[in-house]
Amino acid sequence: MRKPPEFRPRIQRPHESDLLTVAEASEYLRVKRGTLNEWRKRIVGRGPRYIKVHPHLVLYRLRDLVRFLASRVVDPRPKLKGPRKAGT
Repeated sequence: MRKPPEFRPRIQRPHESDLLTVAEASEYLRVKRGTLNEWRKRIVGRGPRYIKVHPHLVLYRLRDLVRFLASRVVDPRPKLKGPRKAGT
């Protein structure tokens, strides 16, 4: 029985200045291309920043994808509201 191929993204070690296509950006973020398209077209402000070169060419800067991911980090620890008063 053949072993399934190991997942290897085409982008091994991109540089911060690299421009990525929609396909490459979706692979980097691990979302479907359709999800990126939805974020860009229907849900303003939801997805990462992008560059619209012309109507049929959209590119993403790697640094914008990194910032987008960083903005989605969730800290599961509860937030403290401030000092507690005695007896509460």
